Parts: sequence; C-alpha cells; structure tokens
Amino acid sequence: MTGIAERKMRIEVDEIGAEGHCVETTVSKEDLIAILAMQGIYRPTAPGSLQVKLFRADEMVYIQGQVEVEVQAQCSRCLDGVTENPTLSLRVNMFPEGQLPASDADGEVKVDMSDGATYRNGEIDLIEIVRDELVLELPTNPVCRKSCAGLCAECGNNLNHEACSCTPVGDIRWAGLRNLDLKVD
Repeated sequence: MTGIAERKMRIEVDEIGAEGHCVETTVSKEDLIAILAMQGIYRPTAPGSLQVKLFRADEMVYIQGQVEVEVQAQCSRCLDGVTENPTLSLRVNMFPEGQLPASDADGEVKVDMSDGATYRNGEIDLIEIVRDELVLELPTNPVCRKSCAGLCAECGNNLNHEACSCTPVGDIRWAGLRNLDLKVD
C-alpha cells in the first residue's frame, strides 16, 4: 500500500483526540487479496468497507466499528461456488507493544484482553485488525449449503445436481469387520 490508501489504514495514536477519531474508508481488493492469501481459499469479489471509531485513554486505544466484505470460494464438498458476505463487528483494545496491562496480586487483568492487541511506534495498522478478525470469521471449509450432498466418490457427479447409479463404497478402514461373525449364544 502506498499513498492515500496507506494513510487511511494507519492511524497515529497522537491524532486520537478526546472526542475520538472516526475512519470510514474502503479496503481495497488488493489489500483483501493479501489478507486472504494466508488461507488460500477465498477471493474478494469487490473492495470492502471499513467504519471504525478509535477512543484513547492514555496509551490504550479502544477500537469499535465494523468491516464488510464479499468473498467467494469453492464448496469443500461439491466444488460449486460459495459467496460469503460477513459483516464483522470490531471491538479491540490496543496497547503499545511490550506494554500489556499488568495483572493484580491474584493474576487478574483489569482490562478485558480477550480482544486485545498491540500497536508499534505510536501507529495502529487497521489492516492488521481487519486481517485478524476476517481470518477468524470465515469458515475453513466453506459449504454451499448445510445439506450439500457433495461429489460421488466413484464417478465425480455433483450429487446436488444429478443422482448417479454408482454403488456406494463403504469406508475401507472398516472392511475387516465385514467378515466378522458375531454369533450370540
């Protein structure tokens, strides 16, 4: 990222005033491709949108907002196309790198760290936050629908579109049990 897009996605902590700092911007298709590259399953269909408000209390920054994207993938059962349109709610507590809040005598941290992250050099990279939230939200095995029948293991037909006359093959891991004689006296 360079130029204007980079400036919109990187926020200087010192710019966040008492009333907060609002950001409404587009997440470029190129940024989404880079974000989703680690999964390798999804492709963005269009740029995303990001709306966040940042609040500051000393060195801690609280980020609240949402990101909307549209991505496509192949169904992990039948290989048909799948479109996902997640709208992710963002709620993140940010601390300077190396300065996570200390715990009290009981080991309890007073600030909720379940949504905690760090920033470096007085700068918050919103792309990192979008990446973290998006990767957690998208299914690792997308399906076109819950009732997807998948592909026939013999002929490869998509069983959602047409039936086949193949004889179902059992799981070969259980083949040894077919000849087991279980007579009960």
